[in-house]
Amino acid sequence: RDEAKFLIHKEQEGFVPSLYGIITDTPAVKVYRFKGDDCPVQLIKAYVFIEGVPPSVAAHCIHDIPTRTGWDNTFSDFRLVKTLEQTNTGNELIYCFLKAPWPVTHRDFVQWRRVDLIGDAITILMRSGADEQYPEKKGVIRAESLISGYIC
Repeated sequence: RDEAKFLIHKEQEGFVPSLYGIITDTPAVKVYRFKGDDCPVQLIKAYVFIEGVPPSVAAHCIHDIPTRTGWDNTFSDFRLVKTLEQTNTGNELIYCFLKAPWPVTHRDFVQWRRVDLIGDAITILMRSGADEQYPEKKGVIRAESLISGYIC
């Protein structure tokens, strides 16, 4: 729950010009990058505004893999590795593979994922995980997510 509270805090913080640079700023999409020069971690904040879509529907469209892969073609492989019942932790384990355009190296992700309800917000939280079924692949960068997620 601390991770969810951290994401909600970052979302509520909004755009702080002294801390963030603008990557994209349109009425429907806003993307900011933290300006910290001494920080090796990239902190990206992105907002997408979808009129008329209830938070529960947005959360389902993001979380449910068959629904997600029906509209999001970012990942060439997106699968549930372990269910809540298999992990016994309240988390699921997912695997995603992103084919990048040349000359960028392909990336894959093994992530723990958890859905929480904090007040009126549905949070989908992710952080890096590992699984022996999904070892690192030669020629592919294993992306590391310290904290990632969605607030619906």
